[in-house]
Amino acid sequence: MPNELPIRRVAVAGATGNAGKEILRAAKQRGLFVRALVRSPHKLQEARDFCDEIHTVEITDPVSLQGSLEGVDALISAIGKTFQRDATPRYLVDVTANKHLFAEAKHSNLRCIALLSVFMASTAHPVALLRYKGEAEEALKQTGLPYLIVQPSGFFSDMWEVFRMCERGVFWSVGDGTALFNPVSLIDLADFLVDRLLDPSAHNQTYPVGGPDIFPMRDLAKIAAKVLQKPVRVRQLPLWLCRLFVSLSRLAGRNAWELAQFFVGTVDYIQSHGNDGSTPSIGTHHLEDYFRQRYLKQNLRD
Repeated sequence: MPNELPIRRVAVAGATGNAGKEILRAAKQRGLFVRALVRSPHKLQEARDFCDEIHTVEITDPVSLQGSLEGVDALISAIGKTFQRDATPRYLVDVTANKHLFAEAKHSNLRCIALLSVFMASTAHPVALLRYKGEAEEALKQTGLPYLIVQPSGFFSDMWEVFRMCERGVFWSVGDGTALFNPVSLIDLADFLVDRLLDPSAHNQTYPVGGPDIFPMRDLAKIAAKVLQKPVRVRQLPLWLCRLFVSLSRLAGRNAWELAQFFVGTVDYIQSHGNDGSTPSIGTHHLEDYFRQRYLKQNLRD
């Protein structure tokens, strides 16, 4: 039976990340009391305006989290490590820190915990990062509290690095680039997550989500070329060569290997399982518009 008591006060962990800042915005726009759980408050920047309270915590330290969820109705965890270059192990952030948060949420008897995960997360997945996300999902379910899991297929903001590559006139494709996917706007993602959090009938479910446009990965070059108004050549990297690169990346440390394995292993997995990595579509924002707006801002700064 869904908990019919309304959620009015939320805490957001990972609030200084790109997704976390949009979740703060979406929660505040819906009239919620918003508490940000952050390690470095200055990184909130303009998102401070969406916060009623800011609690400085170290999410990898359970002692630091004690009392951080008192007085709120729900927790949204947007923590995770993808591109960050610090030496903190990904497992410590994606799994251990989430477990600390979930334990504190259970202690505070929250009405719901929402977790921002990733599409295809599973404890049995061959890609380490997707296993970590799957382990966090299982830990959330084991709390016995109402939960909500949202699994995006990829963010527009992550695609910006691909656009920067295309600025140099070449798109390097992992494999043949025919695998389908549909990255999603963080604005649409945050709105979707918060709306489901506020709907008790939507709890205890997992939602794979993506943007409205589904296309082969190699079409990123076409989208970028349209914005750049110049040709972008597609150069294919054979999967065997990409796998070799992943193996060699171990020499640079586990964090580097996990990141390389995530990008190559995810494409490899999709291509070997029907070539369709797309998810149910949400939202109204399009990647081409995102590229164009961000490219214009970049040119204005320059």
